[in-house]
Formats: sequence, structure tokens, C-alpha cells
Amino acid sequence: MRVCKSFELLTRHDELCAQDIIERLGVSQSTVSRHLSQLRATGYIVERRREVSECYSLNTYRVVDSTTRPDELFSRE
Repeated sequence: MRVCKSFELLTRHDELCAQDIIERLGVSQSTVSRHLSQLRATGYIVERRREVSECYSLNTYRVVDSTTRPDELFSRE
């Protein structure tokens, strides 16, 4: 469950660049890229460019929404 590790890491920092996440988790670039894509697609993180790096932070609105309305988090629509 490395996606959870990526998410957890982002809860501890305002923003991290992809390379920082790769180094801290000790996994390949492709693995981190796949996990960040999943988190971005579900709206839990936002991405921004900082010079040549892609940096990520939590979308706190999405996280709070999921924790205050857990029924929607697990719905099967």
C-alpha cells in the first residue's frame, strides 16, 4: 500500500516534490508517479510546477469532505 505511504507523507508536509517523495519512500520514479496519479485523479492531492519539478500537496477540502461524509467515500455509484 505505497499509495497510503505517499498520502501519509504528504500529510506531514505542506508540499513535496516528486523527487523528495521518491527519496523518502525509497521506491522507483515510476511507482511514485503511478501512486501520485491515482491520488490526483481522486482529488486528494494537487500538483503544481516549481521550476522543473512537479510538487504535490494535499487537497485539504477533499480530505475534510471525505472524513465528514464517509458514506460518499465508500459509495458504489
